[in-house]
Amino acid sequence: MLLAKRNATLILACGDSTKGIEAANEIKEATKNKEAYFMKLDLGDLSSISEFVKEFKSKFKRLDILVHNGGVFNEEYKVNKHGFEDTFAVNYFGPVYLTSLLLDVLEASKPSRIIYTSSKFHVRAKIDWDDLQSEKTKIALVSIYSTSKLAGMLYFKELNRITEPKGVKIVSVHPGVVRSQMNSSFSGAIRRLIYWTLYPFWWYCTKNLEQGRSADNTLYLFIRS
Repeated sequence: MLLAKRNATLILACGDSTKGIEAANEIKEATKNKEAYFMKLDLGDLSSISEFVKEFKSKFKRLDILVHNGGVFNEEYKVNKHGFEDTFAVNYFGPVYLTSLLLDVLEASKPSRIIYTSSKFHVRAKIDWDDLQSEKTKIALVSIYSTSKLAGMLYFKELNRITEPKGVKIVSVHPGVVRSQMNSSFSGAIRRLIYWTLYPFWWYCTKNLEQGRSADNTLYLFIRS
């Protein structure tokens, strides 16, 4: 909302068309800024990423800030249609591929920036370079998610070394733990376990969606000169 109130043009890129359109309309209604658009994007689908970039470049000539805020946290080991483990695909391969296709626009719009939403879970990760997507062990939940976030932070840190001299600054930020829909793929049993045994602690130590949307540290990176 803050960016819309500052008359920014916003592109809401997400896979759920209904929620994306609703969010864009909510922003327009609340801020009176009509420059909020939904564009469909599935970070786990390389063809969807390519189509998104093609459409974006046909409609817009500049990109000041690219925010990588999408992510999944799967309950079980899953492989997508490209043969990539799903969590690693959405949290790592998707943002990397999307960035590579938009880097020319970002450089042309300098000074610009990329914000990668990371996670404190990265401290739990240990990358196995011989089994990057856990194909041998098929470990799940925290291990794969943590590894995907660490891989993203390492990639964007190195990319920043290359792009910052060209006017594209890249930063990673942990916005805090938010009670989002990321666990929507969890089974009923896991959800019951969370609600009945962990939820009071979870509720006390985490942010709700509204607080997550207005995370001060993330907003600071948006508007910092």
